[in-house]
Amino acid sequence: MRSRTTVVTCPRCRNTMNLVIESESSGGVRRITYLYICPVCRYRITQEETSVKLNGGKIELRRRVYVSRLH
Repeated sequence: MRSRTTVVTCPRCRNTMNLVIESESSGGVRRITYLYICPVCRYRITQEETSVKLNGGKIELRRRVYVSRLH
């Protein structure tokens, strides 16, 4: 099976961007963000955010996918 590779170019400086997965926790909400960051100029393109929260004994899950043109 062949793997699929996507090369994303920074729109600001034209260097190859890196895929980064960040996680943070604040106020009872845990957030996971998938984004591309340029290692040269630090330009960021957010691809997806997922948040998890406890709400009255239930788990609330929210997912936001951003539509952007990746080069």
